Amino acid sequence: MDFKKLDRAITTDQTSGSVKLLAGADGKIFGGHILGANAGDLIAPVVYLMRFGLTVKMMAEAMLPYPTMAEAVRGATAQL
Repeated sequence: MDFKKLDRAITTDQTSGSVKLLAGADGKIFGGHILGANAGDLIAPVVYLMRFGLTVKMMAEAMLPYPTMAEAVRGATAQL
């Protein structure tokens, strides 16, 4: 997900960046790439998904605070 589409990134003028996730046919996350502001914080939900074997569908349906940069991870799962 491109940060240019993320409301929090727009309001804080941090629109350079993106989140890309890799998943298997079963929907489980293999890993991902996060570039841009708060990348160190945004990797946490990806690690959590991987550690506990959660699927992209589970993350795509998760409720998150709005507006936050973490929505980029959810947005990336919704694109898979």
